[in-house]
Amino acid sequence: MHIQESLQVGVDALSANALRSMLTILGIVFGVGAVIAMLAIGEGAQQEIMKQLALTGVNNIIIRNKVEQPAEGDEKSKTANFSAGLTLDDMKTLQALIPGITRVAPEIESEYEAIYRLSHGRVKLVGTGPDYAAMFNLRLTNGRFFSQEHIKNSAPVAVIGEDVRKKLFKTENPIGKKLKVGEVWLEVIGVVSPAAVEKNGEESQNLGVRNATLDVYTPVTSFLLRFKNPAIKTETSNQRNRGNQEIRTESAETQLTKITIQVKSADMLKPVRDLVERIMKRLHYKQADFEIIVPLELINQQQKTKQIFNIVLGAIGGISLLVGGIGIMNIMLASVTERTKEIGIRRAIGATRKNIVEQFLIEALVLCLVGGIMGILFGYLIAILISVYAGIETDVTMISIFISFSVACLTGVVFGWYPAKMAAEKDPVESLRYE
Repeated sequence: MHIQESLQVGVDALSANALRSMLTILGIVFGVGAVIAMLAIGEGAQQEIMKQLALTGVNNIIIRNKVEQPAEGDEKSKTANFSAGLTLDDMKTLQALIPGITRVAPEIESEYEAIYRLSHGRVKLVGTGPDYAAMFNLRLTNGRFFSQEHIKNSAPVAVIGEDVRKKLFKTENPIGKKLKVGEVWLEVIGVVSPAAVEKNGEESQNLGVRNATLDVYTPVTSFLLRFKNPAIKTETSNQRNRGNQEIRTESAETQLTKITIQVKSADMLKPVRDLVERIMKRLHYKQADFEIIVPLELINQQQKTKQIFNIVLGAIGGISLLVGGIGIMNIMLASVTERTKEIGIRRAIGATRKNIVEQFLIEALVLCLVGGIMGILFGYLIAILISVYAGIETDVTMISIFISFSVACLTGVVFGWYPAKMAAEKDPVESLRYE
């Protein structure tokens, strides 16, 4: 019997019990679908991580301002030397003392009302340095980013995001125009192109990522000279405690909300981070009014978490395939029993054991091939639904389809071999007598 004949016989046998065959392949459908969905989530997570790396910078270290709240009755905390938080002097000291720093970007931010002619709206004003654009891969559709000369002269200039341009300038070219932010007039010198990050949630903010299209950027010295930041302040008082010891506090506004440092290579991240912490503690009189974040470490932690999730989902897919394989073996064993007399007739008219094995293996493979194709469509649909409703980025690749389909075919061979072997080993005479 040729392969083509065996295939036809197998399809006819499965068609005769269509409902039973369909129920049998559901395990394969769910298993293949789960594998494809798992690999799609894993690929999407990898792409998301690569985007975050591109936006945050692989070799960045973030020093963020943190307000320390001393415990009530903690006299040691109350009498500690005062620290006004992050300052430009901190940034300059770090640059001078730490080797291997390639770029540094200070940040201070606050919300203001922005006005251009009859258009107005709330914007986030960010004071920073000329290295900011290169560190966070900002691309400008028009104009230029501010330079070190602008920093030196505290120039009243601004670089605006694309969304700000659309809101305030409509169809006008904003370059060279005067934009009023708060009570200060700033000349627009550049426009930032749409940011690669669509979502600016808490996770992205922790990594130092911001949606640049929504912000207005100005030199940090211009911000400190021309604007006041009401969000970050420290109290002023000169008091004495019960022991007649003076409690030293001063009035000041924290200059910066964040300092981002970029080092030459990822290998330097940990030693530089430790060195930054030691220097900052000395500069801030050992007060914990700052925190240090290494985005690469946070991204690695996210990647490990997502890998564990993918492994769990893969295990579920594997269990589904195993159940599907057992179902196929079950249906094939039942088929062998039901078709014992048919097997005897075929052996009697010249079919070899090899022919019988081929026939039942082909039937098992047909079940897995149909289940595999349906599983691919099911997995693709699940990946789309996860992306739309769960907000998780997914990407179905050809390699995931190939792997899942190959596993489905392998399942058919492995779980179909034993029933095929049983059918081939049946005694022709006994099979003809079977009722």
